[in-house]
Amino acid sequence: LSVAASVALVALCFIVYCLRRLRIKNTKGKGKRPHEFQEGDEVWEMEAELSEFAVFDFNQILEATDNFSEENKLGEGGFGPVYKGRFPDGVEIAVKRLDADSGQGFIEFKNEVELIAKLQHRNLVRLM
Repeated sequence: LSVAASVALVALCFIVYCLRRLRIKNTKGKGKRPHEFQEGDEVWEMEAELSEFAVFDFNQILEATDNFSEENKLGEGGFGPVYKGRFPDGVEIAVKRLDADSGQGFIEFKNEVELIAKLQHRNLVRLM
């Protein structure tokens, strides 16, 4: 009887340990963190889950798009132009740049980004 109780106690401790590790793993990096975006005199802030998006330095984007050169311009959307780019490691990207004169606000832009993040389709690029 004492052997069975000892085995049950060890098994229970192991299960509790596994559940705690799983909970810590699932909540790690899930806090919200504000990201600030500045262009000209305007400063916008967007809260995003830490694991939700990759955050790139603006200088990395400038380098990847060759300073938003016209040769890299893919088109024009409701929020402004879209540019292609390439990071030094060869990863190709598309950058949608918010145009202050577009008539659309930052909240609408943020909503579009969140929608694109949730969509998965073979004709859509993956949001990083």
